Amino acid sequence: MVKCQCGKRAIFNLRGQTKGRFCAEHKEPEMVDVKNKTCEADGCETRPNYNVRGQTKGRFCAEHKEPDMVDVKNKTCEADGCETLPNYNLRGQTKGRFCTEHKEPEMVDVKNKTCEADGCETQPVYNVRGQTKGRFCTEHKEPDMVNVKDKT
Repeated sequence: MVKCQCGKRAIFNLRGQTKGRFCAEHKEPEMVDVKNKTCEADGCETRPNYNVRGQTKGRFCAEHKEPDMVDVKNKTCEADGCETLPNYNLRGQTKGRFCTEHKEPEMVDVKNKTCEADGCETQPVYNVRGQTKGRFCTEHKEPDMVNVKDKT
């Protein structure tokens, strides 16, 4: 496996090349992912997640999928017929089993980070200026913190 100068897996290079030279963080603007399969639509560089039910390899991205196609790359809610990504499970688990609509009352969001305040289950969006990951929610933010998630 080829590594970027920083040690991460190199998957970006100039179009037409087959070996990666840089990771996503260090790639140059004109570089594309040369290691992963892309959507079958002409000119689309997005990774494909959609195909007909029963298949395991994606052929198209969400924008170019055909009407009968479903996401075959990501696990979906365990409720019959639900195609939503699952975020909810019992506290302490790490993999989601159900979506918001089909979760059981005792289930919590196990996929998204929560506020660092003890007992708070809200998703955090506040941190000090210059940071990109939220640490606290609106109720528990510190006075010098700003919203680092919403582009306003």
